[in-house]
Amino acid sequence: RQFQNDKFLLRYIGENYNKEQRDLQTDALFMSYNRGANLDQTKQALDMVLRLGDEGVATKEDIDEAKKLADYVYRVQDRITNKNDNTLADLGINLNSDEHRDFVKLATQSAIEYEDVLSKNKELTN
Repeated sequence: RQFQNDKFLLRYIGENYNKEQRDLQTDALFMSYNRGANLDQTKQALDMVLRLGDEGVATKEDIDEAKKLADYVYRVQDRITNKNDNTLADLGINLNSDEHRDFVKLATQSAIEYEDVLSKNKELTN
């Protein structure tokens, strides 16, 4: 019984840690894109971290996950800041505001969770 509780606690801590890390990375990506960076520049910078960083700072898997997150954030940001998209205005959200950042974080998280569900369903049906 104690083992099950410990296992649950470790999984819960791990999931929350991953979510917190993703939130921090999303904040950094949001600010970077708002300052004019594009997706290619961001991915190049992440590759540079892997090449030039100290051993153990980031693994290839960490960088691949960061690139995946960068892609999601960029697509959400690009879509809602497009001059033909009124999503933010319709919601009463000012461009580059805290609410804008929170919207991007929520949309990014939702997209990731949706893809995870699709992937798991595909695995179950194969």
